[in-house]
Amino acid sequence: MNEGYRLEDPDLGLSVIYKPRAGTNKERHRHGSWELLYLDSGERTFFHGSATLRLRSGDAMIIRPGLVHRALNRQEETCSLYNLYLSPPEGEGYSQVLSLLEGCVPSEGSVISVPERSRYKVVRYFSDLARELEARERGYRDAAWSTAILLLTELSRSIGNASQRSREGNPRIGMRLEIAELVDWMAAHFREPLSLKALARRVSLSPSHLSRLFHRETRFTLVEYLTALRIQEACRLLEESSLRVTEIAEACGFGSFPQFGRSFRLLTGQSPLGYRKARRKGRY
Repeated sequence: MNEGYRLEDPDLGLSVIYKPRAGTNKERHRHGSWELLYLDSGERTFFHGSATLRLRSGDAMIIRPGLVHRALNRQEETCSLYNLYLSPPEGEGYSQVLSLLEGCVPSEGSVISVPERSRYKVVRYFSDLARELEARERGYRDAAWSTAILLLTELSRSIGNASQRSREGNPRIGMRLEIAELVDWMAAHFREPLSLKALARRVSLSPSHLSRLFHRETRFTLVEYLTALRIQEACRLLEESSLRVTEIAEACGFGSFPQFGRSFRLLTGQSPLGYRKARRKGRY
């Protein structure tokens, strides 16, 4: 399977993708499933949570459900990559898979640097998983989940390895101090009414200069990023609370319910009520 592919089994809760030449994500996005990203070759710049990261060949990341992120290839960057999306169904092996996933994301912005001697295993597991989903022979579901567990186990063994990011230290790309501080502040205050002028005053920049800098550093506009934070919290409340949708819109900082509904559908592809019903039934 040297060409690109996308194979999935919705009932099993697995999707595997290979992109021999990955392009830029035009939009910020989120998933209801866990995402595993592995760079087979090249480099990729990635905005994840509140950090901008540089991934290189042999690097992997696991992204939690619901976290808004955006990847892009800058002009000098090219890469080939594998993606695995996991929506573990209830049943045997469920807790084991979730435990492995949780263990691979010890902190936000963590990059797993797979030792060179182990990279062939990671690629082999992706290929084996794709073959199982493509052939669908007898017992393929058990074989697919077993392969996914082997893949996650291999990644978990790479965490804390002596070669972990020893090449050039931290994978985070240096962000201008004003923007880094503003990103952290917005993460704590997104529920409040916020305007471009007020944010600009906070970091002693003009609104136009702040807008340019923020987009350059994060590849989000200020409105996009603020909306993403609010929708992320709204998703949590829709899943975990009994608040009415109108109450959630207000609690997350939206000025009006129609604005909340439009923003929510744009980012998740569902209405708030549709999202709540689907999640509570265990669908993604």
